[in-house]
Amino acid sequence: MRYILSLFAILLLAGCVVTAPFDQRAYETAIDLKVDSLVLIEQSTEQYTNHVADAEGLLLRIRKAHEYAKGLPNNDETVAQWTLMADPDKNLMAGFIKRWEEKGQMKEIMVKNIKPNIAEAYDAIIELEAAKLEE
Repeated sequence: MRYILSLFAILLLAGCVVTAPFDQRAYETAIDLKVDSLVLIEQSTEQYTNHVADAEGLLLRIRKAHEYAKGLPNNDETVAQWTLMADPDKNLMAGFIKRWEEKGQMKEIMVKNIKPNIAEAYDAIIELEAAKLEE
């Protein structure tokens, strides 16, 4: 009987997932970056050289959000999402800015196609943080 109770306790504890507590700053930062990123994407039909400071500033803020997320305990899932967002070799915000810089100007169809994908990626980060309120 003691064995069964011990086994049950182990299984119960194994089912508990520990995540980082809700962080208001992380939540607000993700929302701000989403809005600013989508605005910058809309401006990418213009020459990159006209938006260098905005693009570099946004990338810096994304890197800061990524580093902040890495500093929170039990935050691996959110960190993984920020890692993708900040990677210039992926197809999220840093990758989009890299391609915009290389091409000089983006076509309207590219903007139309990428904008929902990046919005969805930010939503995933925002939802991960918001879900911590329910835990």
